[in-house]
Amino acid sequence: MTEIRKNEILHLKGNLNIKNWFLLIVKYSSLNLIALIISLLMVIIIEGLFLLPSWIDGLTLFKIQYDNYSSVFIINHYLNILGSLIDVTNNFKIIPLNELGFTTLFLGKLFFILVILNFIVREIRKWLEIE
Repeated sequence: MTEIRKNEILHLKGNLNIKNWFLLIVKYSSLNLIALIISLLMVIIIEGLFLLPSWIDGLTLFKIQYDNYSSVFIINHYLNILGSLIDVTNNFKIIPLNELGFTTLFLGKLFFILVILNFIVREIRKWLEIE
């Protein structure tokens, strides 16, 4: 990885706000395979936090139907999310209840795809010796 890429990541780490968090995850994921795995875990954790059911009725963004993989709710929650990202669940459904729910779900999936595509593009560029 070029020194410029590492400097960009260090610059983003010094100025952490919500926009830079997302840029940091995307840029960090393209460093190597370990960085990609760590980035994907962060994306899954963040998505899982957004998809946790709300205890306040007015703040509910999604109706979620779970498959039962574990008796512990949080483990079952994350297993269902992980399964939905790679499409191996049977009855797990996330149903957005309003525009904000749809937008949140859309951006979460888009960000997950962006992290993976960024890594693939970087690897192809290295292979073709463009960088």
